[in-house]
Amino acid sequence: MKRTKLPKCKCGCGNPVAKLGNKFLYHHNLRIKLDSTTEQNRREKIGKTLKKRFEDYPELREKQRKLSLGRTHTEETKRKLSKLRTGAGNGMYGKKLSEKRKLEISKSHKGFKHSEESKRKMSEAKKGKVFISKTQKEQISQTLKKYFLTHKNPFKGKHHTEESIQKMSKALKGKYKREKASNWQGGKSSLPYAKGWDYWLIEEIKIRDHRKCQNPNCDKPHHMLDVHHIDYGKQNLNHSNLITLCKRCHGKTQKNREFWKEYYQKIMNEYSE
Repeated sequence: MKRTKLPKCKCGCGNPVAKLGNKFLYHHNLRIKLDSTTEQNRREKIGKTLKKRFEDYPELREKQRKLSLGRTHTEETKRKLSKLRTGAGNGMYGKKLSEKRKLEISKSHKGFKHSEESKRKMSEAKKGKVFISKTQKEQISQTLKKYFLTHKNPFKGKHHTEESIQKMSKALKGKYKREKASNWQGGKSSLPYAKGWDYWLIEEIKIRDHRKCQNPNCDKPHHMLDVHHIDYGKQNLNHSNLITLCKRCHGKTQKNREFWKEYYQKIMNEYSE
């Protein structure tokens, strides 16, 4: 049986379409640049068609929801999707939302609240994950610094009113307390230190470390120094488990503990060699 040759995608990418009758690959129709009026009309038409379809066939929406529930992409699929949607493959590449559209999005989100079940699911999904690396943080910081050289910070010179402060205080009260806090460690911080933990031991470790922060990547050391327990165990006073850090670097160790534990253990192993 002779195989039918599929036509190529009309966007000009050179790839064949998924099946006969299709003009574009999925989302490739968005690559075609149209004038703003035509583009807006097309989007409105698509929106109305989908809305009508779901209104006429509510079982279709439920069917799609069940099909997507609990489904996850493989790492290879994620990589392919990322590649397809980067740069010109992104439907919004080189485009900007109109003021009218921005207002519509703002109104649709106003007053929306996640259910308690959704909040719990999101919390569980994010637990133990590091979403922004140190490099990304530095890049964001540099970008913002450059941006505010030529743009005015809208909040510069302004202050919250007492009423706003009271409202924020009331909204956050008890929200991140004990078990509700994302970094809750079961109350370890309130446990007592070992008997030998005193001023003289702390001074001994600081002298051994030449009264300097031992984090090699510390570019802005704080003038105040702390002695950190590498394994976070207050009862372990072994000298190889203690390291001098500045206040800033010590504060960073309170999150992503497994990373910092391995990081400073490696430094101490190199030091002992």
